[in-house]
Amino acid sequence: MGDMTTVPNIADFYPMFKRFDLQGLKKKAFDFIDRASSIWEVSRLELAGAAKGNPGESGGGGVMRDAKAKVIFAFAFFYGTSTNMVAEARALLDGLRLCKAFGFKNFVVESDSKVLMDFISKKGSHPWSISFFWPEIIDLMDFMGPHHQHQFREGNQVADALANEACKSRSHQIFHGWSEMPRIARGAARCDTNGFPNIRPSK
Repeated sequence: MGDMTTVPNIADFYPMFKRFDLQGLKKKAFDFIDRASSIWEVSRLELAGAAKGNPGESGGGGVMRDAKAKVIFAFAFFYGTSTNMVAEARALLDGLRLCKAFGFKNFVVESDSKVLMDFISKKGSHPWSISFFWPEIIDLMDFMGPHHQHQFREGNQVADALANEACKSRSHQIFHGWSEMPRIARGAARCDTNGFPNIRPSK
């Protein structure tokens, strides 16, 4: 944004406007726009869980991205044998733990598990299978205060790819940026960054 001292003051040409301080109002308007823009630049924590067999070998994946969809960090964690619901809950917990460790505050949690997002909204209601992880999930949500929302699976391809990578690799991995992620996750992230849709093929 240009230097305000180089912009002519319209009141110098039209004395009738001097009492309105148009130059000052213009600067205040620009300051407000800058502040409003920073408020809306919210990062997104996208999460997914996977269980091959349900129950079966399971894993969770997640990616934190800025407002322009650039990858900040990502993870793919193997959980052993569990159900889809447990994998989804553990992915949420691990994502929140990493956000706390990295100092994130202003972000949105997204998951393609609508059931899990509904449980968070209700707080007290959850299945017994995730009772071990639930108190810490709620404590971290309350501490960091992120918003949460359901995301359709078609819009959650990066996290889904990372969850499947965890099942495949049977390991815990943290990726510091786009270039470190598995190829399939990089491809999905690139589509999002460039504004291309992720289309889920019909079976």
